[in-house]
Amino acid sequence: MTGPEQAEHDPELIVLAALRDAGWVFRPWVEAGHTLGLAGSFTDRDYTDAVFIADRDDARAVRLLADQPGATGGVVWDFSGSLREVVAELIALPAPHSRLAPQLVIAKWP
Repeated sequence: MTGPEQAEHDPELIVLAALRDAGWVFRPWVEAGHTLGLAGSFTDRDYTDAVFIADRDDARAVRLLADQPGATGGVVWDFSGSLREVVAELIALPAPHSRLAPQLVIAKWP
């Protein structure tokens, strides 16, 4: 199956390719020596957006704030669902330093 034919069957690939072209880095998601899926990330100064993809029906995206002088960072946004849902939410998420972007730490990051 060629690129255009594959994208027709897996439209999420088009969006993941667009994220890669926008500076996201993707790599195998490996824990304890087992490959669990695909992980991607994009860092903008003190924020990192990350996506963990187990399969098309199981994905999670988070936005993390790095530790700051006098303040502990952590998760400021978290969404789980199908890959299609997660990608749509990532695209709709305001840029990290924009006025409407989430900034309140809601959880620690392991």
